[in-house]
Amino acid sequence: MNQWEALSIGALGAAVAAGLKFAFDLVAARIGWAREDRRGLKQRVETGDAQARAEISRVEKELAERLNATDRKLARLEEKVGHLPTGADVKALTQEVAVARRETARLAAGVEGQSMTLKTIMDYLLGQEKRS
Repeated sequence: MNQWEALSIGALGAAVAAGLKFAFDLVAARIGWAREDRRGLKQRVETGDAQARAEISRVEKELAERLNATDRKLARLEEKVGHLPTGADVKALTQEVAVARRETARLAAGVEGQSMTLKTIMDYLLGQEKRS
């Protein structure tokens, strides 16, 4: 083996070794970055979770306040309309008015008949006076 061949084999080996070292360093760096990314991601998720929990708590508190306000409004409305008649009351009143109308119509027919009788009697009596 001559010196050029030995040099080229040595150079080739050194180049391969350097290339492998570079590849391993690159892989190690990527693994480190991945670990770092994972740690950062975990921290961002935990921070995001805390922010999300805070936002959820804020929204829950706001909804509870709105619900309480709505309950208070409903209670005030119930107090205001508590004395008003219900649908059943109105229906019962309508039925009673219908009965009263029928009774009034029956009485009016009876009074009209009596009125005609009285008119006939009055005409008869007035006719008797004129003849006498």
